[in-house]
Amino acid sequence: MRSLLLGRLLAHLDQVSADAKPSQVNDWRRAVLVRCLAMADQPAGVFSLSVPTGGGKTLASMAFALAHAKRWQKRRVISVIPYTSIIEQNTAVYRDALGAEMVLEHHSNFRHPDDRDGVEAEDAQKLRMAEENWDAPVVVTTSVQFFESLYSNRPSRCRKLHNIPGAVIVLDEAQLLPLPFLEPCLEALKLLVKDYGCTVVLCTATQPALADRDWLRYAFDHVTEIIENPTALHDALRRVEYTWAGRLSDGQLAEYLERHDQALTVVNTRRHARELFTLIRDLPGAVHLSAAMTPLHRAQILARIRQNLRDGRPCRVVSTQLVECGVDIDLPIVLRALAGLDSIIQAAGRCNRAGRPQPGQVTVFEPSDHGTPSPWREHANLARRVMTEEFPADPAAPEAVAWYFRNLFQSQDLDRAGILPLLAANARLNFSFRSAADAFRLIGDGQVDVTVPFDDEARSLIQQVETNGPRHDLLRDLQRHTVQIWRKDAQALKSALRTVGERVLVLTPAAYDAELGVVTRGE
Repeated sequence: MRSLLLGRLLAHLDQVSADAKPSQVNDWRRAVLVRCLAMADQPAGVFSLSVPTGGGKTLASMAFALAHAKRWQKRRVISVIPYTSIIEQNTAVYRDALGAEMVLEHHSNFRHPDDRDGVEAEDAQKLRMAEENWDAPVVVTTSVQFFESLYSNRPSRCRKLHNIPGAVIVLDEAQLLPLPFLEPCLEALKLLVKDYGCTVVLCTATQPALADRDWLRYAFDHVTEIIENPTALHDALRRVEYTWAGRLSDGQLAEYLERHDQALTVVNTRRHARELFTLIRDLPGAVHLSAAMTPLHRAQILARIRQNLRDGRPCRVVSTQLVECGVDIDLPIVLRALAGLDSIIQAAGRCNRAGRPQPGQVTVFEPSDHGTPSPWREHANLARRVMTEEFPADPAAPEAVAWYFRNLFQSQDLDRAGILPLLAANARLNFSFRSAADAFRLIGDGQVDVTVPFDDEARSLIQQVETNGPRHDLLRDLQRHTVQIWRKDAQALKSALRTVGERVLVLTPAAYDAELGVVTRGE
C-alpha cells in the first residue's frame, strides 16, 4: 500500500511539473521535492520542513511522509491542519493525487455522542466507524481533533488512539500550535516519537523554535531540518518587499484601494473587515471574506477572485486572516494590519506567489480605528519591533522568525490550564486523567454553529434533517453551510434562529448578507 501511494503521488507530481510554466519558483519547488525524498531515508524522529510560502510544502511534505513510511514501515500518514477553513482544500489535493478511497477526512466540528437515538444507514455507520478509528492509509484532521483526542477520556475520541502509533504525523503550519497548550502538545508529540514509533514533521514557512531548550522548557530533544540550507532557500524564493506604514485609518486604506486595481487587505477581526469593505464595496472587483460566511460561500468568492485575477480585471479583497494559510491566490499588493510576525509572513504568501520579476509589495500598518485584540497584543508588539528595530531589511528572514518566537515563548504561559501537573507522577501514582481531559480544550464553548439556508442544497439538507433527524451524514454535508458565531451574537439573533432536528440551529435568510455573511448586532 505504501509503495502504491508513493507511486501515485510521484506520478501526479510529474504531471503537475510537466503542466507548469517554466520558472525559477517551479525549479525550487522541484528541488524541495527532491530533498524531501532524499531525507525520507533518515531514521524516525522529529523533522522540520522550513519552506517559504508558495514553495510547494503541501505535496512535498506528503512525499516525504509516504517515502519515509515506505522506508521504515510506518502504518499511515496523519496530516494535522490548524483550520477547518483549509482542510477540505488540502484533502481535495491529496485525494486527487492518491485516490479518494485512500484519504479519510475527519473534522472536529461535529462530534459523535456516545449514545444516539435512531438508526443510521449502513454506509453512514461504516463512515462513522472509519472516522472514529482513523482506519485509512492517509488521515487528514484538525489540530483540535488530534490533540484533544490524545488527552480525552471519552470513548468516541479514544477509539482512534490505537491507530496513531507507527504513524508519520505531519503538522501543517506548525507555528499555529496553540500557545496556551504548547507544552502539553509538545509532551504528547515527544511521547509518540519516543515510545510509539511515530515520526513528526513540523511543516511551515515560519518555523517556531521548538528545539531550543534555552527558551522552551519542553522543547524537542532534537529536530532534523529537511532543507539543507533554509536561509538560502528563503533568499531564492524571496518575492516581496516589506514596508512599515505606521498608523492608517480606514479612510486612508479605502483611498489606497481606490488607487490600485488589484490588492488584498487582511485585518484582524470580522468587524474591521465588514467596516472597511463597506467603504469600498462600490469599487470594481470589491469582495469581502471572513468566517462570518459559510465555507461554500467563501469558496465561491475565492473562485471569483481567481477568475478576476486570471482575466486581469480589478480585484480588491478585504479579508480576515482566514486567507493566510493554504489559500492559493496571488495579488501584486498586500496590506496587513499589525499582527503576529507569522501572520504577517503568511499574508505575504498571497503576494507575488508566482514569482514575477517585479517584487510584490507588502505594507504592514497599525489600524488607527481598531485596536489589536487582547490575546494577540504581545504578538503584535514583537512583530512591530522586528519590522522597525531588529530586522527591518527582511522581517521574514529565518533569524527574524527565530528571534520573534523565542521572545514570544518567554512572554507566554505555555500550559495555561495546568495540564502537565495533573499528569505528573506522585508517590501513589495518582493521575488526574478526567481533570486533564476537561481542561484540555483548544476551543472553548463560546461559539455555536449556525446553519444558513443560502442555496438549494442547504435548504434540501435542512429539510432532510427535519424529516430524518440529525444523521451523521447530513451533519457532515451541512458543514459547508455552517458558520460559527459567538453565543452573545446568537442571543442577539434569537428571533432569527430556529432549531431543526433538536440540535441544528438554522438562520433565517434575512439575517445573512450575500456580501458580508451573518449579520449581527443590528447591522
